[in-house]
Amino acid sequence: MGRIVAGIDGSPGSELALRWALREAIAHDAILETVAVHPNPDTVGRAGSRFPAEGNEEVEARTRAGLDEIVD
Repeated sequence: MGRIVAGIDGSPGSELALRWALREAIAHDAILETVAVHPNPDTVGRAGSRFPAEGNEEVEARTRAGLDEIVD
């Protein structure tokens, strides 16, 4: 059994990549792992940032919700 890793950042392109990776994982009986990244890590939590600093729990919950939508 192999492994497929897909990076996601909330963009339409990463959603397409995740859907492709999921199909490939199913077809090849592989484990699918995802890596979530912030779309602009340089601005996270900085003064004046349009992206507020979030704790790990918030990021994880938002990421899991997005993954659940795609996988279901």
